[in-house]
Amino acid sequence: MHILDSALGIPGKPVIQEICFEVEPGDWLIVASDGAYNKLDPDMMIRIGMISRSPEDFAAECRRQVEANGPGDNYTMVVARIGA
Repeated sequence: MHILDSALGIPGKPVIQEICFEVEPGDWLIVASDGAYNKLDPDMMIRIGMISRSPEDFAAECRRQVEANGPGDNYTMVVARIGA
């Protein structure tokens, strides 16, 4: 058994989900685990994106919000902003 399999907690082979979409300059790309996503509703993430100047600012504010809401799980978030 691979360590990632046991970390995922899923018996057998994990299913990889691929999503294709178009991005434009200024778009945010956010990949979040359920520990983060379940504490941040989409409207809140939009508001955070509107006031954030960088991916670091966005991630820091999301972390503040998750911590303020009492994280019930570990959480991970990767944030990128598509350049102009």
